[in-house]
Amino acid sequence: MKKFLTLFVLIFVIVAKSNAQFVIGGSYLGPHVWLLNSLTIFGADYEYGLAKLGPGKFGIGANLDYYSTDYASIIWVGVTGLYHFDVNNQIDPFVGLNLYNSTVSYKDNFSTGGTSGIAWDIYGGARYFFTPSLAGNLTASFRGGINLRVGVDFKL
Repeated sequence: MKKFLTLFVLIFVIVAKSNAQFVIGGSYLGPHVWLLNSLTIFGADYEYGLAKLGPGKFGIGANLDYYSTDYASIIWVGVTGLYHFDVNNQIDPFVGLNLYNSTVSYKDNFSTGGTSGIAWDIYGGARYFFTPSLAGNLTASFRGGINLRVGVDFKL
């Protein structure tokens, strides 16, 4: 985990400025890491630039997150709608709504169980484009408290 975060920071520092932005018709795919309380959850997300909306742009996407130990597992599969504010070519701030299915299972010496259901959260964040096809992503989610997600997005 420490190596991943160090690499992520180095990418921010080393890569030169770019002339890139979130574009209508663009596809963005990348891995991310949730930092939730004492859990580290790995996942990936995809977004498609759908339409111009007011002074910004609207995108839709999907995400998958996974966490597992010997005693518990969490799987989140969701769809998102995001509004991107037109600020400049390098910084892409956004707000979004995520509708997802949450599946949690557990086992210990005495019992086994789990739960599954539909849930939603709101979030905000920003992409920083290092190059036209590579961006860092930092997101704050309000899923049962404030949680951070750090990721990298590649423009396809």
